[in-house]
Amino acid sequence: MSIYKWTRVRYCRSRMGNNGVSGFMMVEALKDKGYNGYVVAAPSANELVQIFKLAAPVFIMMISKAPCMKIEDGERG
Repeated sequence: MSIYKWTRVRYCRSRMGNNGVSGFMMVEALKDKGYNGYVVAAPSANELVQIFKLAAPVFIMMISKAPCMKIEDGERG
């Protein structure tokens, strides 16, 4: 195995460890403020509608980019 690959492996492992530690620290910070960070709750119907209203323009823009890029690639090729 090349030294470059070992460097990437070590970097990935350190990032995974860092993310785990930072996630735990964020949950503990929420606990200090009175929240229970380990509880998972599903959003209500009204909250889902609000999320969809906020996310719809970005979703439409991202979805419409793919066909436009495909058409441009077809014209070149």
